[in-house]
Amino acid sequence: MPREVIQILKNPDILVIETNYHPVMLRNGIYPPHLKAKIESRFGHLSNLDGGKAAVQIVGPKTKHVVLAHISKNNNTPETALNNVTSIFKLSSLPLPSLHLTWHERHTGPFFCTEKEG
Repeated sequence: MPREVIQILKNPDILVIETNYHPVMLRNGIYPPHLKAKIESRFGHLSNLDGGKAAVQIVGPKTKHVVLAHISKNNNTPETALNNVTSIFKLSSLPLPSLHLTWHERHTGPFFCTEKEG
C-alpha cells in the first residue's frame, strides 16, 4: 500500500481493510496462472499479510475497530485472515483493536466508536 494512502488513512475511528487471500491457498488454488499473477501483483488484491501490515501502520489511538473485508471464498477463510492479522498485531507490540470479519452471506456491524451517553 502506498505511503501516501497510509498517511491519509492514519488513525481512523474504524478501518475497513482488504484481506483478500492467503498466498499459499492462492498458489494451490483453482485459478489459472494469469489470474493468480494478477491477484498477487502490485495492482491486485491485498493478502492477509499486506492488509495486516497496512493496518498496523494505519491504526492509532482513536481506532476502535478494524474490519477485514473482501475475503476470497476460494483463496482464504475468515478464520485464516483473522489469525494472520492478529499475529501481525501481536508481533508489532501495538494494542490489538477489536477485529471483525465481513461475510459473503450476512451483514457485519453495527460499530460504535464513542461511548453512549446514559
